[in-house]
Parts: sequence; structure tokens; C-alpha cells
Amino acid sequence: MQNAPPPSPLGEPLGQGHPPGDEIVLFKAVPAARPPVWIRWLITLGLYEIWRRRTQFIVTNRRVLWRRGVIDRSERSIPLSRLQDVTKQKRLLSGWIELSSAGGPEGVETMGPMWNRSVDRMADAIDGQLR
Repeated sequence: MQNAPPPSPLGEPLGQGHPPGDEIVLFKAVPAARPPVWIRWLITLGLYEIWRRRTQFIVTNRRVLWRRGVIDRSERSIPLSRLQDVTKQKRLLSGWIELSSAGGPEGVETMGPMWNRSVDRMADAIDGQLR
């Protein structure tokens, strides 16, 4: 009996044992629940949490995605081959990532806020694919 690849903490397989053409999720996170979020939870009676969990930052072996929205869903995607620079911005507890692609100043995408640990893990996942 062949061993299956270990699942990621979010349930997606992490790389081994897949046909070469498959897209594999390497990292997935939702926005950090920083202190201003708690105020939004109170004001919206918890409905803000649904929106926060529906926003996702995803890195695959082919691209970086940013999904958001509950009713009006949107998705942005940047192929890894177009990325030129990955910059981490961190504060006390949370931060964000700036992705520069071949588009000049308009080619900078900011993804966050995320907890600092997620910022590091996301940047490492992207850097690992760019090498």
C-alpha cells in the first residue's frame, strides 16, 4: 500500500505524489483578527467574521491568489513567472506582503493583514517557488 502525501493544516495535499501538471496549494491564510476587527464584530453582531473568513490568501506552485467576498466574489491571481519582488512588512503582531510584478508601480499588490507567522510562511512559500 502506497503512502499518501501528508495533508496541509487546511486539508490540501502538499506536493508529493501528484502528476506533474497539477496545481498544488502550498500556503493558505485568512486576514488577521487584529483589535479593530473586534470592534467590527461587535458592530455587525459577528457578521464581519463571515466576510473575514471568506477572504483568502493562497500560494500554489503556479500562482498567488487573493479571493474575497461573500455575495460578490472576486479573485485576483498573479502567475509566479511574473513576480519580480516579494517584500515583507511587519509590525508588532501582524503585517502584509507586497508583491511586485512586471507592471511598474501599478504592478504592486498588497496582501494582508496577516499574523507575522503567516507573513513569513507565505513569503517562504513564494520564494521557494521562485528559486
